[in-house]
Amino acid sequence: MTTRQALNELRSLLREGGFAPRGKLPPERELARRLGVGRGTLRKSLAVLEAEGRITRHVGQGTFVDGPPDASAASGFPGGEASPAEVLEARAVIDPAIAGLAAMRATPEQIARMRHCIEKSVSEEGWPNWDRWMGTLFRTIAEAAGNGLLQTFMAHVDGRRSNDEWAELRARALTPDWQRTLSAQHRGIVDAIAARDAARAAELTREHHLAVRARYFGIAGEIGIPVA
Repeated sequence: MTTRQALNELRSLLREGGFAPRGKLPPERELARRLGVGRGTLRKSLAVLEAEGRITRHVGQGTFVDGPPDASAASGFPGGEASPAEVLEARAVIDPAIAGLAAMRATPEQIARMRHCIEKSVSEEGWPNWDRWMGTLFRTIAEAAGNGLLQTFMAHVDGRRSNDEWAELRARALTPDWQRTLSAQHRGIVDAIAARDAARAAELTREHHLAVRARYFGIAGEIGIPVA
C-alpha cells in the first residue's frame, strides 16, 4: 500500500471510526497492522494528517484526534464558486477579528500549538507541506477565538482555496524568500496573541492578508488567472 492509499484509509478511519474529539488513536503498531502497512508508511501518513490539523501527536502520550470543523457544516453558506479576489477579501476582513479574539481567549496549549505549526512549516520541505501547516495555524487561531460560528465560516471560506487555480497561485507565489517573509509575519501574529495584545494581533493579521493579496494578484496577472 502506498502512502497516499494509507492516508486515504486513515482519513476514512477518522471519519467513520467513532473517535471522539480529542480521543486517542490506537498505537502505531496496531494502526499499521489494521491498515496492512509498514510503520514508515504509516508515519508519513500521520505526518500529513498532523499538518492538516486532523491529529496531534505527543511524545510519550500518543496520537489524538484533533480535526478542524467539518466543511459540510458550512454547506448552507454561499460562495461555492467564490473567486480568489472574494476569498482574499473575506479573509482580510474576518481573520483580524479572529486574531483579536484569540489574543483574549487563547489557552497556553493553543499558543504552543500555533508556535509548533510555524516551526514545523519551516523545518519541512516543499510548499504543500508548508501550506498545510499554515492552514493548521490559522485554524488553531480560529479555534482559540472561541466562537464556533466564526470558526465554521472561516473553514468554509478557506475551503474555497482547494481548486487548481489556487494551487498554481500558491506554487508560484511561495518562493523561499516569500516563505521566510510570511513565516516572520506569522511569528509576529502569534507573539501578539501570546502577549494578549488584541489590537496588535488584529493589525498584524490585516497587514499579512493585504501583503498576501498583493502578492497573489501580481502572480495571477503574470500567468493570466482571473482573480475577480
